[in-house]
Amino acid sequence: MKIKKHSKLIIAVIIIFISGLIIGGGSGYTVAKIQDQQADPLLKFKTDILRTVAKELKLTPEQQVKFILLLDKGMKRMKQFRLKHTPEILMIVKENHQDLKEILTPEQWDIYDGFRSKTLKKMQKNIPKI
Repeated sequence: MKIKKHSKLIIAVIIIFISGLIIGGGSGYTVAKIQDQQADPLLKFKTDILRTVAKELKLTPEQQVKFILLLDKGMKRMKQFRLKHTPEILMIVKENHQDLKEILTPEQWDIYDGFRSKTLKKMQKNIPKI
């Protein structure tokens, strides 16, 4: 008897509970998917390269493993090189910009600087962090 009296309340609580599960699960899945994509862009980069190379060259599974190991080795060496030479590269870039600024009018410099900023931002988005 009491169940019949409270049946609407029980059904409402169950519906709210199920809705919470669906919404929470969907939100959690979306957040996890976004974090996975942002967490390791290098993994996505390597996966994309391997997929393309494996398909085009018809690599065997053994060749794919060796390819990834060589890719990792090369990327590690490039990172070490970049870290070692970054100060020199930045100095060259800075000197080049100072020289360039001397030959451009202020209006031309503003246009160039805006173009350079956009290009750098675009490059930073597309380059995986190694």
